[in-house]
Amino acid sequence: MARWRERYRKDYTPVGRVVGRYFGPDGQPTAAWHAVEAQVAAADALAADVVAEARQFPACNSRWAQNAGGEVWCDADAATGAPRHPRRMFSALQHQTRCACVTAEALAAANDVGKFSLYDGCDAEAVRCRIAP
Repeated sequence: MARWRERYRKDYTPVGRVVGRYFGPDGQPTAAWHAVEAQVAAADALAADVVAEARQFPACNSRWAQNAGGEVWCDADAATGAPRHPRRMFSALQHQTRCACVTAEALAAANDVGKFSLYDGCDAEAVRCRIAP
């Protein structure tokens, strides 16, 4: 909605406001309008947090074959060269689990118990893990 509004403001000249739920008779925003603005700001903040989390813990590379199973693996950190290890990561921001590439330093600093877990049968130091079919 926010992107639509910005495009609308850019492409069209306003000629007035409709009195009702979002604007009063004086043309000023109502409490409902301010509530929507707060929700848009919260959604924008959440989206920025999701992007930051994905940047800090990039997605694993993966390959899958129905009869052979699959594997997940991580490339080294491009900036530092530090190895990254595939982990199941629960993202509280997105309420889902995904494979994330995590450095040992980030694992040691993680305060969120249960955020990261090893794949079954995968060594803690591995950069590549097999996934059962």
